[in-house]
Amino acid sequence: MDPKRVVAALAACGLVASCGGQLAEPSDASNPDVFVTPVDDHVYVPQYDVGPGGCGAVACELCDVSGYVPPVMGVPLQMVGACAASDITAYITACFPPGTSATCQAWFALDAGACTTCLTPTQQTASTWGAITCVDSTTCNINEAGCVDLLQGTVIDEKAHGGPGSCGDLLTASFGCEDYACSSCTSPTDFTSCVSDVAMNACVSYVNAEATKNGVCSFLESEAGSVVQSECFPQTNADIATTINVFCGTGT
Repeated sequence: MDPKRVVAALAACGLVASCGGQLAEPSDASNPDVFVTPVDDHVYVPQYDVGPGGCGAVACELCDVSGYVPPVMGVPLQMVGACAASDITAYITACFPPGTSATCQAWFALDAGACTTCLTPTQQTASTWGAITCVDSTTCNINEAGCVDLLQGTVIDEKAHGGPGSCGDLLTASFGCEDYACSSCTSPTDFTSCVSDVAMNACVSYVNAEATKNGVCSFLESEAGSVVQSECFPQTNADIATTINVFCGTGT
């Protein structure tokens, strides 16, 4: 198993295939007619791949993350049975490349009932996070961390539940640091280079916390964990459909 996985999520690189899985989705859960152009490449690096180094792989990289405050991960909002497989396929076709903001807006306007509710992005200030979460009005992500906790049955361990902390909590903190350090990178290439660099430098403490051997995320390096990786860390549109299915489809 490749010890690194580059996670395609969302942000502001535009609707181009080279950005991986991006979404044209509402910037505000209460206003599905407002759309943003989404990006985000996160890197999972086991502890043995992380070491001291410099900073500044690209000019847009922020080397000082002392101002970063990890978000409190919202409880994953799972609505099993809300979407049929055909609903999810139609959503992916409309809202991910080669779909456009117009086709995505048209899909939401169809009012697919519970499915639309499940797929409406949630702000990261909310107490519950759906399949798509938004840091602000322009940056949204696929909820990989929530997917991991749902499949592992560790939602009860999340800090939001008063638990000791789950793998999802650690992933949220790590990925959040990467977003914080790379938020000024507007091109897909620069953003990917930035994320790869800060994972081993400015954000290394958060990466090491998630990758500690025998820690709450260590199962991701096991054979069983590779299955969770394949479902929760999408690389293609088909993979994104699999992740969404965990939240809004069959739940597995």
